[in-house]
Amino acid sequence: YGPLDHLPRNRREVYQVFGNPGVGKPDKGWERDNIVTVRDMPGVPSKWYFRCHRLAEPYIREAFRRAQLAAPEYAIERAASYVFRHIRHDRRKPLSYHSWGIAVDIDPHRNFGKTFKKGQTPESWSDQYNTIWPNGLPRAFVKAFQSVGFASGIDWDEDGFSSDHTFLDPMHMELVDRGS
Repeated sequence: YGPLDHLPRNRREVYQVFGNPGVGKPDKGWERDNIVTVRDMPGVPSKWYFRCHRLAEPYIREAFRRAQLAAPEYAIERAASYVFRHIRHDRRKPLSYHSWGIAVDIDPHRNFGKTFKKGQTPESWSDQYNTIWPNGLPRAFVKAFQSVGFASGIDWDEDGFSSDHTFLDPMHMELVDRGS
């Protein structure tokens, strides 16, 4: 689907493949050389510009194309990728994969992240899950992203179960191979 020999499997490989976006603040040279802006991402309203890593762009484009074919009933209102920040905006945590422009968030208002008590996380697309996210991403949409190599924020270890996590982030897809 794109220029990479393989998708990175961990943070060390993300640095090797996509470079170093900066420490504390974005590296402007890295950003100029690696972040592209597009307005024709499949299914994303053209009024929004979409910024992502140049090497990830073909994978993101293909994932959106497949998602539109797999779940045409889901109309994307907003999607974004590149934002230099730490995981969950906590400076004590490592950089988010959004800092490389290899993670995508889709309609945060409908697919917001939520923390659960251990053992109380709903299975994806169960009645409980659908009560929390009634207008969230359809299973076929998420599967389309996964088919291109994206890991989903509803299953951080990609074992097929969301119930073994305490934080679900249904809006989030990241271009990291977790062996799914």
